[in-house]
Amino acid sequence: MTCQDLEVVTGIEKESQPEPWSEKAFVEELSRSPQGAFVARIWSEGVGGSQGERPPEIRMVSSPPDWKVCGYVCFWVVADELQILNLAVDKAFRRGGVGTELLRYAFTAGISAGAKTGFLEVRKGNRAGREFYKRAGFREVGERPGYYGPCRETAVLMERDLGLGELQSTWPDRNGKMT
Repeated sequence: MTCQDLEVVTGIEKESQPEPWSEKAFVEELSRSPQGAFVARIWSEGVGGSQGERPPEIRMVSSPPDWKVCGYVCFWVVADELQILNLAVDKAFRRGGVGTELLRYAFTAGISAGAKTGFLEVRKGNRAGREFYKRAGFREVGERPGYYGPCRETAVLMERDLGLGELQSTWPDRNGKMT
């Protein structure tokens, strides 16, 4: 993720989160070292394709301007823990594998930095998010009452072992089936 991506990233954030991060929050993440803020990009010709066509290609690397940002992930590695802070996908690209690839990228980066366990919080009312993370091997390990904002919504704490064997043997494909 770069500062040039922030307009699109904050747009996705606003459509995805009841209490979206501000642009300033993303700028702070970009200033951290080592950086843990990445975008997924899709070739612009893949935008608006019809049903039944080959899924658009997703890249997790620097790309020319004709590659559109379609999602992002922010994470920290602290000691031997990977902490997923924020992950969202543009509405037009949800359920197409973008979120899975972003999470896989974060896992790979975390493992490379020595992380053994992944953690995240997700709103208790975010059923789709909780199911997504369960398909990715996370399990619910606790709750944090009143964690989110003015509505004091409960956060569900989720955890996942990042052992290489487990990561490779229990990873959902684009249809949510474990591989």
